[in-house]
Amino acid sequence: MAGVLKRTTGLTGLVVSKRSNVDLYEIYDRILRLAKLLPENYVYRKSLENMVAERHTILKQHTDIATIEAKIGQGKMEELIFQAKREFNMLQSFIQEYKPWEDLMQEPPPHQWTWPPHN
Repeated sequence: MAGVLKRTTGLTGLVVSKRSNVDLYEIYDRILRLAKLLPENYVYRKSLENMVAERHTILKQHTDIATIEAKIGQGKMEELIFQAKREFNMLQSFIQEYKPWEDLMQEPPPHQWTWPPHN
């Protein structure tokens, strides 16, 4: 596959990344560093760190884009970069603004969390 350049992703709005494996590795690295600001026992942090660490390892072990895409199994590199950037932005919002791990500001209404809805 050496010498073959991808001209298009085939996906509207996603241009071909010239150094996709490096870009994705750097974004994943930033996500892992930022995730350390979440509470240690927070489920989102644990699952995010596991997923990103696994993909980080795949990127370290392989240089061929097709192999990386196949091992991760979640689309083309450009899609993975797009998803990782969105995950990073959401993580920033969680830490700076939303803080979903904190207690509610007021008590929820009775039966807020029951299913089926209470009559």
